[in-house]
Amino acid sequence: MTDTRTAWAAYADHLEALFLKLKLHAEEELSEAELKEKVGVDRIRAAIEETIEAMQDAYEDEAVREDVKATGRSFLDAVDTTVRDVIGRVTP
Repeated sequence: MTDTRTAWAAYADHLEALFLKLKLHAEEELSEAELKEKVGVDRIRAAIEETIEAMQDAYEDEAVREDVKATGRSFLDAVDTTVRDVIGRVTP
C-alpha cells in the first residue's frame, strides 16, 4: 500500500504532466497573442500546486490526521448504516 506522502506526490506529478501536455497542445494550436491571453491557466496551475502543498503540510499535523481518520470512520459508518437500512427494507 502506498503511503500518504507518496500518493500525494504521485497525484501532483500526474497533475504537472497533465498541465504540461495541455500547455503543449495549446501552444500548437494557439497564436502567440492567444497564448498571452491564456495566462489564467498558469494561475490555476499554481493555485492547484499550492493547494496540494498545503494539504501535504496539513497532513503532517497529528490533529489533522486524527480528524481525517475520524471523518473516514464517520463516512464508513454512514455508508454501513445506509446499506444495512436498504438490506432491511428489501429482504423479507
